Order: sequence, then structure tokens, then C-alpha cells
Amino acid sequence: MVSDFQARLEEAERLVRYDRETVGKRAGVPFIVFIYDLANEIEVDEEVRNLIDKLEYHDQTVAGIDMRELVFNVLED
Repeated sequence: MVSDFQARLEEAERLVRYDRETVGKRAGVPFIVFIYDLANEIEVDEEVRNLIDKLEYHDQTVAGIDMRELVFNVLED
């Protein structure tokens, strides 16, 4: 059975690979923010890395931004 976050990752992949022009229309910004239950963090991290690898394999330019790292860096500065 596919978990909720896996189904959402599959939807994100479909949008980026086949419907890229609709990404910004959904939220008003041209990027996807993936929100998930912290209990799934390790699995989600792995799946997101796999998705990025898959998209790059299909010649998509991807910037994976770890919001935790970004926030911690800002706080340290």
C-alpha cells in the first residue's frame, strides 16, 4: 500500500516531469514545498533524494533545499 506522502511525492514527480507549468498556478510560486509528518522524516528524506535523482536522470534541473538546514544556518548567523 502506498503511503500518503509517497502518493504526494508521485504527484510532485508527475507535476515536475509532465505538467511543470501548473506548479506555480497551484500555490502562486514556481516551486513545491513538501510538508510531512515528522514521524516519517527518515523515510521521506530518502524518498525525496530518490525523487531528485530520478528527475535529474530525466534531465530536470532540481534544487533540493533542506529547510531545517536553512533555518539552522540563519539562526547561527
